[in-house]
Amino acid sequence: MRKPILLVPVWPERGAGRFLGLLERVSRMWPEVEGEVRVSPGGWDAAAAAVEEFRRAGFVVAAHLPPPEESDPAEAARWLREVRPAWAVVHGGTAREGEVEDCADFVEFLRDRASRLRKVASSGVTLYVENVPPREPVRDPADIGRAAGVRYLVRAGMFARDLLFLCRACGTGALLDTEHLLDAVACVREAAVEVGRVESLPDERAFAGMFGFVVREGRVFWAGDCLRGLTLAGEAALLRPARVHVTGSTAALRNGAVTSHAELRAGDPFGEYVLRFVLGLGPASVTVESCHEGGTFDFGVLERSVLYVTGKLAERPVLVTRK
Repeated sequence: MRKPILLVPVWPERGAGRFLGLLERVSRMWPEVEGEVRVSPGGWDAAAAAVEEFRRAGFVVAAHLPPPEESDPAEAARWLREVRPAWAVVHGGTAREGEVEDCADFVEFLRDRASRLRKVASSGVTLYVENVPPREPVRDPADIGRAAGVRYLVRAGMFARDLLFLCRACGTGALLDTEHLLDAVACVREAAVEVGRVESLPDERAFAGMFGFVVREGRVFWAGDCLRGLTLAGEAALLRPARVHVTGSTAALRNGAVTSHAELRAGDPFGEYVLRFVLGLGPASVTVESCHEGGTFDFGVLERSVLYVTGKLAERPVLVTRK
């Protein structure tokens, strides 16, 4: 039996040294700890330097790549071949405005993003695609912790079935992000309250049967009665993910507040539940992505969350993990 690996996200532009210090502190309590270096668009050199710094300190490092529309897939593959992180994860991609208006457009969009991701996967470094929700908050310029509105999006890999379709098409694994999945569920549930039950039209039925949702005028709606069974547990059962990202957030947006990447802490019933749930999946690795306070990055939130999860791992019996 293997111990689950705990991963700490690393943003090179925020100073790799303090993230390295956190890994060193955690390693004294939970030796199975690694870094997940975030590659910002155009930030290949800084990310490569961070990977090398962590390796010199004795840590294994994974990479979180920019999405395919924000980088050249050939450049991403070249970087992976040269830097050789242990594995890498990437979002499937976001459709341009007007690119996906209906279900037929969505299938072509998935095929296009799969083609791009196959180029990234050609590096030989094991690649995972992460689920992402069909919306994002529009920040209030006067208060970045509040949302002035919501931008609805069409993305590749919003729910389990379209993520699996994409992964099979490009030959990658699937990574479950709990916050992204819960936010996707909240998005289509709120849409159902807004417009009522959405019945698939004759030319949408095969698509809805395959994916569970339909796309109309560039917006995602869950179809028919399928919404009743749309849950984190149900989607995770379909994905059977080997790797997971987790935060203390039930959604990225609640009652006008930006609530993404919330702290995982003792005494929070949801945070305690979602961590138990994630560890119960028996993943090979868990990345703690809690790092926001009031809608902005806060290293203290990340540090406290990582140490809380470390304590929970240390007190649990070792789980059988997926390879």
